[in-house]
Amino acid sequence: MKPSLPVQVVNAIADEKNVEPDNLDLQLQRHVPMDAIEYLSNHQSNEWKLKFETPNHVIELTGDHTVVVDPVNS
Repeated sequence: MKPSLPVQVVNAIADEKNVEPDNLDLQLQRHVPMDAIEYLSNHQSNEWKLKFETPNHVIELTGDHTVVVDPVNS
């Protein structure tokens, strides 16, 4: 079973930063409501996309549970 979408997001950000998820210095819920991610991940259709920013990354989620983490351009 795949981890929940919020956990996938945390893992993807940790991978991008090359740290363990437990050592990530980011509280995801300060940047996007976890309820919103959970709601979308349980949506009947997978035709949705959510994009949000953290201080150092732009994160894009899609209905097929794809998580893309890109650095923010300075």
